[in-house]
Order: sequence, then C-alpha cells, then structure tokens
Amino acid sequence: MSNLIARPFQGTVGRNTGITINDWRLMIVIAERPGLSQAEIVAATGFNKATVSRLLRNLDKYVQLESHAEDSRKHSVHLTDDGWDVYNRAVPVLLWRQQLLTKSLPAKELAQFRSTLAKLIESARGWQDLPEETPTYEG
Repeated sequence: MSNLIARPFQGTVGRNTGITINDWRLMIVIAERPGLSQAEIVAATGFNKATVSRLLRNLDKYVQLESHAEDSRKHSVHLTDDGWDVYNRAVPVLLWRQQLLTKSLPAKELAQFRSTLAKLIESARGWQDLPEETPTYEG
C-alpha cells in the first residue's frame, strides 16, 4: 500500500524537485519540528543514523544544518527557503490526495483506523528494546 500511495508523489513533487519519498518524510519532520538534532530526527522518523545522514546530504538545497550553541558536534536542522517553498507547495496537493484516499471510509471507521494505526506505530517504536529471546535471522 505504501508504494501505491508513494507513486503519485514521485509523479508530481518528486519529478519536479528530485526529492524522493524518504527525503519528503524527513522534510515533514523538519518542517513540523524545526531545530531538531540529527539524533532527534532518527527518533522521530525511525530511520537509522546512516540513512538520516545520507538523506540530509541529498537534501542540501532544502535543509541547512546549524551548529548547536552548546555542543559544536551537534547540529540543529532547518528547512531552507527552497525547502519551505517545496513544502508549502506540496502539502496542499498531498492533503488533497489523502482526502481522496480516505473518502470511502465513514468518519467512525476513519477514526478507528487512525486510532489503530497510532497504536501500531507506538508498538513498532518499542522494537528497539526487544527482549534478548527474540528470534533472529541468520543467513
């Protein structure tokens, strides 16, 4: 389902900007919470450190890293003017698509879906602290 939803993004915003769906996911977090550190972005997105670093490099036109006042090893991340321009133009289109996607659900079902999804997201966030007896894959 995520690929079906992402496809129109790539055909509109992605085609015009070169931004991938993962770039966009990162930009949303930065736009909604300007000044986050890279570690805070990792926690907010679920991406690992290497992925966040790579995405930030890809987005150098759209994000800027500012040295942290108390610790020069840390950086706070903000959208650039170009980043805000893309964000402000893309959000209305993407919200419209979201309405198209959810219009077939009655309000009560949509509320239940959002509640269930929030619970699943919260559960998945806890996976980093899985018990030691968790089965592992060894190839």
